[in-house]
Amino acid sequence: MIDIHPFSLPLTTPYRWSRGKQTVRGGLIVRMEKDGHVGWGEAAPPPHIPVDGPALKAEAEAAVEGLNPAAPDFIERLDERAPTPPIRTGITTALFALRAAQEGLSLGAYLGKGWRKPAANVPINGLVGEAAPEDAVARCKNIWGEGIRTFKIKCTDEHELDNRRVAAIREAFPDANLRLDPNEAWTPENFLGRLEHMARHRIDYCEEPVPKEFTLADLKRFAKLSEQSPIPIALDQSVTGPDITRRIIETGAADVLIMKSQAMGGFDRAVEIIRLAESRSILCVMTSSLESAVGLTASLHGAAILPAPLPACGLSLGRFYARDVAKKPAIRDGMMTVPTGLGLGMGEISLG
Repeated sequence: MIDIHPFSLPLTTPYRWSRGKQTVRGGLIVRMEKDGHVGWGEAAPPPHIPVDGPALKAEAEAAVEGLNPAAPDFIERLDERAPTPPIRTGITTALFALRAAQEGLSLGAYLGKGWRKPAANVPINGLVGEAAPEDAVARCKNIWGEGIRTFKIKCTDEHELDNRRVAAIREAFPDANLRLDPNEAWTPENFLGRLEHMARHRIDYCEEPVPKEFTLADLKRFAKLSEQSPIPIALDQSVTGPDITRRIIETGAADVLIMKSQAMGGFDRAVEIIRLAESRSILCVMTSSLESAVGLTASLHGAAILPAPLPACGLSLGRFYARDVAKKPAIRDGMMTVPTGLGLGMGEISLG
């Protein structure tokens, strides 16, 4: 049985990034049940795209209409219908969580079965999106107090403001690990200059600095630009599946791969990308997409099967929610503990 429920949840803190500010998060919660076992998944379109809950539900229901999740070719037949990556993620996550529960496993143990035992804890990075330098530093103090030592700083096309924000954070936290995320806000003409300026602040890496349309249209040219960068380059929105990831790796376009299940279309694809990247010694970092507790917990399981030592992963976005569909994994001493219960291993999920 497959049940699909739209959700719309208010954010207690606006989510600020290069595409604007979001105050509401919408998507779908997918529930699969068989023989008393339950699997949960989430479909969450990009935060800046308005969600029509009933329309999105109808689209997801059409993707699974007439299909039997217990059939061995369920995913193959689902893929023939070409659902969007978020819808595929929601459906397949629920399926994998159900299968895990049926086998007496957590989702992480199911994904890593015969290959890798999931880690018990995952280090977390903290997101800094505050515009004013003093507010950004204040946010970092809160993050530091949670034991988190890696800050992911959202950048925009307001270059002077970002210069002051990053400089203020580095001055206040000389021992922190800093990552930059312009979310495609820079241009091929200015991004090397931006990186050269930011390199003075000892940056771990910079995520998706230019529009992915440019990057994917000419990976070889982007790879040449990346070679000139004084800061390692991570690709995020460009990592949409195994095939394009293989091209990214072959052209040398990225030093780091940022993995979002909603962009990739599910954790089966994430596993394939992790194994491919590991074979080429390329770092992968798992991050969420401002999902509810369901999607966040699923990404935590995905992060747990990254190769050791685990990098700090972007799973701290639950703080933005005024309320949620379930209790989120807590951050303690900069880490999230991976649930060991069946499937997602979550507590009660409320869809009311």
